[in-house]
Amino acid sequence: MDKTDTNRIMKLRELAQHSKKMKQQLSEVENQCQEIMMVDESLKEYAKLENGSEILFPISNGIFAKAKVDDNLKLIVNVGSGVAVEKSIGDSRELLAKHLREIMELRDKIAASIMKIQEKAREIEEQV
Repeated sequence: MDKTDTNRIMKLRELAQHSKKMKQQLSEVENQCQEIMMVDESLKEYAKLENGSEILFPISNGIFAKAKVDDNLKLIVNVGSGVAVEKSIGDSRELLAKHLREIMELRDKIAASIMKIQEKAREIEEQV
């Protein structure tokens, strides 16, 4: 094995590590997409509740508190920098949809990067 082959093998290892990291990022982004879709479904269901309805309010994983719906049309939404504002269900869902589009664009970019890495690795493998 000559020095060129050694360099190619090192490059293949580097690409494999980079690809693994990118796949982890892709998995995290896909999880975020799923979470946003679940929140959107929850908002749709919340909007159907009547004022005065009793609900279980999640405090933590597996821990709930009882609460009564006072206004099923308004939510308090964190808009960043510790600022929270009142928004309608519709406006909140629009924010979620916008965030979902941004996350999906990121997902597509990551997937494209993974494809490029895999193509580059195949090129190098053919040379070894």
